[in-house]
Amino acid sequence: KKSEEEVGVEASATFYSTLTVKGGTTTSNTNVDTQFTSSTTKHIRYFGGNWNLMKTDGLSAWQPTISANPWLYSTELKRISDLIRDPLRKEAMEKAVMNYLMMTYLNVECKRVLRTLPSEMQSRYEVTKLMSDIDKLIASRPMTQYNVEVLGRRALSTYNQLFVEYHNKHSVYVTGNVYDKVGNFLCPAGKVITGWGGHYKTQYEDRQYRFKCSYLPDALPLANCKMSGWTAAINAKIDFSCHANGALKGVYSEHDQGAEDRRFKFTCCDIIGATRPPTCKWQADNTYVNGWNQNVDFDIQAGREYFAGALSYHSDWY
Repeated sequence: KKSEEEVGVEASATFYSTLTVKGGTTTSNTNVDTQFTSSTTKHIRYFGGNWNLMKTDGLSAWQPTISANPWLYSTELKRISDLIRDPLRKEAMEKAVMNYLMMTYLNVECKRVLRTLPSEMQSRYEVTKLMSDIDKLIASRPMTQYNVEVLGRRALSTYNQLFVEYHNKHSVYVTGNVYDKVGNFLCPAGKVITGWGGHYKTQYEDRQYRFKCSYLPDALPLANCKMSGWTAAINAKIDFSCHANGALKGVYSEHDQGAEDRRFKFTCCDIIGATRPPTCKWQADNTYVNGWNQNVDFDIQAGREYFAGALSYHSDWY
């Protein structure tokens, strides 16, 4: 058996191999005594140095310090209980480690997630009750993995629900175009359109649209966002629907000065983990949300509903 000092001396010897870490190499070469290497597992590697790898320049700054202070490191990780031969003590150690991991998960990770909620949401009953239940479970040793997983899922569900509620409550309308100009509006990441307004001005014979964006229920993620082609020609009827599990995320439009009409393209995204409910339908049994030369002001229940299409037609009489 060799001492740490002997290992360090041998690891500091002349050329043997270049240590490569994540595409970077050391500025000096590290030599390993072949006799010592053969007496260890093939997983053993010599690392060393002294540096905080969490810093921005951690890797590049760490590498030059290796040759000055080498130490032995194995990439083969084993459970600490594997070092215990007595079956009863080994089982006790495994339970202790598992209990510590579960306690850390509840006391650190679950509580950390809940504490990232806005302060007005942290005082909600759902959060304070959940925090109390976490403390009670931690105190009831030993904990079971099932109960920990149930509380973990509850913490994530509560966070998603209150996160969506808070941000949707504070969502505001954003202008989507200037009169007579191109409009190109797209909701921020994770959000879809839940409000559509428009102000009509006779002098322009055009509307300035505005949109409100919100998160979906449980903050369901979006994917495969694609813009359609032109949904209709100038002066033609628009009758557009997103695909079966799609939600409306963006609106692109161009104004024609001669016809005093707009043509549109729409961006739809897939909703991951949900399909369009069977109650999806046109507003108020196909009634229109505005009259000729009138403003548009149409909101739906953010966090519960989302736009999945648009229907409109143009009249030269107005």
